[in-house]
Order: sequence, then structure tokens, then C-alpha cells
Amino acid sequence: STLIVDQSMASLLGEGSVSELNYGNRFVAMVIGLIALPMGRILFPHFVQLIESKRWDELRTTLRRSLLFLFTVTIPITLVLSLFSTAIVMWTFQRGQFTADMTSRVAAVQVMSALQIPFYLCSAIQLRLAVALRMQ
Repeated sequence: STLIVDQSMASLLGEGSVSELNYGNRFVAMVIGLIALPMGRILFPHFVQLIESKRWDELRTTLRRSLLFLFTVTIPITLVLSLFSTAIVMWTFQRGQFTADMTSRVAAVQVMSALQIPFYLCSAIQLRLAVALRMQ
């Protein structure tokens, strides 16, 4: 749903904007997918067990440690994607009709998109906790 809104807004910016948005989000989506899916599959059943057995202190500790772990892992990834964004985009996409100007625009999108990684993943873990609590 947010992707549709993002693409709709980008389409108003002119030719190539939707493509630049999609290219700029590729590495961020990959990072989010590689971290969010395993973390969710590991934590959700654990959250459910802790809630069913009413081990609230352990649940808080697990959530706190999980969020700390996510920030510890994702902040360096975010920094690398942000600091080396132009080089990453240039090495992976700039060939043929993908120009240096397009590279700079896609790199800017990637930087802005990368800034969401730690917060998006932490909210995804908290959402899994909310679902586990709601199941009770």
C-alpha cells in the first residue's frame, strides 16, 4: 500500500521517477527482508510462549534485547548504505542507459530509504509482539 502511494507520488515528478524510486529501494528492501523474516519467525513463537505462561519480565527482557540487537546490526548497515550509496548504485546499475545523473538521483533515494531500516525493523518486531498479545 505504501509502495503504491510512493509510486503514485513519484509519477508526478516526471519521467523516470518511478524507476529511480524502485532502484533506490532495492538494497533497502533486501536488507529488511533478510533481517525481518528470520527475526519474526524466531521471535513470534517465543513471544506467544512467554505470554501464555505469563512470564512478563522475560517478555520485556526479550523485547528489549531484540530491539537492541536490531539497532546494533542495522545502524552499521544503514551507515554503509548511506555513505557508499553513490558507489553502490554506480557499481550495480550504471551501465547502458543508466546515466551518472540517474545514479546521483537513485543514490539520494537509497540514502533516504536506508534511514528507515532500524526503525522499520523495530516496529515490525513490536507488531509481532502486539499480534501475540492480541491472540491471548
